[in-house]
Amino acid sequence: ENKASVNGFLDDYMFLVQNLLKVYQISFDKKYLDKAIEIAEKTIELFLDPKEGGFFYSQNTEITKEKPILDFSSPSPNSVAISVLLDLYYLTENENYEKLAEAALKIFKSTQSGYDLHIATYIEALDYYFSGPKEFVIIGDYNDSAVKEFVKVINQKPGKNIIFIGDSKTNKISVFKGREKIGGKPTVYICTNKTCSPPITNLEKLKEVI
Repeated sequence: ENKASVNGFLDDYMFLVQNLLKVYQISFDKKYLDKAIEIAEKTIELFLDPKEGGFFYSQNTEITKEKPILDFSSPSPNSVAISVLLDLYYLTENENYEKLAEAALKIFKSTQSGYDLHIATYIEALDYYFSGPKEFVIIGDYNDSAVKEFVKVINQKPGKNIIFIGDSKTNKISVFKGREKIGGKPTVYICTNKTCSPPITNLEKLKEVI
């Protein structure tokens, strides 16, 4: 089997991870999350600046030590990397992802002055870091038609949203702790900064709340 011999750049890796996470949040097929984690770890290995934080654009730092943070025709790969790392932190609770995001935010802090037109993605990542996502914890099985309807409605909502599906018996992620089905029905809890809504079992109620 032939393999590509051309090394990718930071944006090639991070945009792929970002899209894998998007597919996971629609399909909830764990292979997409696993692949996203695998590629993210490879990106960290190949592009991370271990001294200062942030990511080099090229694997070959002898050619360029550029760490792009400005948006031009596409979003800044370092800004995308920060948001992706935060997504992975919330999905896995691996604190290393959060630490890497924090380090990148810190070294690019000075770009907030003088580059307003080209740092929108960085500002979004910074807001995400401080505000966190809205977490939708669905206690149930994705194969349940009611759960799929919940997911469809949530994915239509703009903003930084992360959906979790499962139960407190089989999932170690802390958002599942103490969350149970109500009346034997798939149940949604909407959480922000570890504060959660009352349980929701009705699709119309979910639409009303979000």
